[in-house]
Amino acid sequence: MICTGLCCLALQARAQSIGPAELNASGGGRQITGNSYEYAIGGIGSNSFVSPTLVVTPGVLQPFHDDGVGVHGQGLDANDLLVFPNPATTILLLQPRFNKAGKLSCVLYDALGRQLFSREFALQAGNERQEISMAAYAQGQYHLSITWKQQGASRNGTFKIQKIQ
Repeated sequence: MICTGLCCLALQARAQSIGPAELNASGGGRQITGNSYEYAIGGIGSNSFVSPTLVVTPGVLQPFHDDGVGVHGQGLDANDLLVFPNPATTILLLQPRFNKAGKLSCVLYDALGRQLFSREFALQAGNERQEISMAAYAQGQYHLSITWKQQGASRNGTFKIQKIQ
């Protein structure tokens, strides 16, 4: 009776699983001539699958090519800009910690990616506190995209902002 119950419980637990179908002992990846190759060691796999455009071999993950799409370059460090209070209620403060003049661009997006606010601040010393009013926005999560431009160079950062009340 107990054995039957444990077997049923084990089958039910396995049926609920959403984990990987294979557990690997180790693995890694390398960049070779612009392609990224990843591999897995210790996985128990089946035979290779071959089609006219694809070969899948157990233990070797397929390469992908970085086409250069995306944001590259230097990002903002944690000490470059303080964004507080977070969670925010009515006002979000930005405290830059740059040592030279430049332009600070801010864009606020909602959870669906819609742009709600955009503003550029000209900072004379690089450390003037700025504020963004959050009073008109509903309670929820927002993303604040920041770009710091100084002497022809730019640095980017994104902050997750929680609005309460």
